[in-house]
Amino acid sequence: MIENKIIGIILLVLGLLMVGWSILYTYNIIQGKTDLPEFFFSQEVEEISPQSNEIEETVREQIENILPQSSVYRLLNLIVWAIFAWIVILAGGKISSLGIGMLK
Repeated sequence: MIENKIIGIILLVLGLLMVGWSILYTYNIIQGKTDLPEFFFSQEVEEISPQSNEIEETVREQIENILPQSSVYRLLNLIVWAIFAWIVILAGGKISSLGIGMLK
């Protein structure tokens, strides 16, 4: 009986720590105190060869002006981080509920 309560308390604290860490880390990312983890990396765009069409070069420049490549990678990294944080929060909640169940 005592072992169940000790394990329950440990699971409760572990779940709360997981949720708290995820929320704190996300808050620090939003505040700019921590860099966003990079899951996707931007690669250098190869130079346009002299043989390429001027229209292709103009279109590429205009697209880069409207939507810079770095912002696409940043958005993808933000989406992946949000999914990961959501999974950690759900797992922490489930672990905490298991701990609460063992305390009863």
